[in-house]
Amino acid sequence: MTVHDLRQRIQYMQYLGFDEAKKMWVYTYREKYKHRGVFGLVSGKEKVVVLPSLHGLNLKKAF
Repeated sequence: MTVHDLRQRIQYMQYLGFDEAKKMWVYTYREKYKHRGVFGLVSGKEKVVVLPSLHGLNLKKAF
């Protein structure tokens, strides 16, 4: 998935929080024909990574 793909699907995604140690925004979404996915948008890079789990992340939500 690319940043462009993420922007197109943002209406179907839920923001989980920001991990300061990894400098990553974390999102999740549910599609009709796919399993649940967790994605991280790395700060300063135009790359979206697929996360196998939320284990080890310290997420903080901005209010």
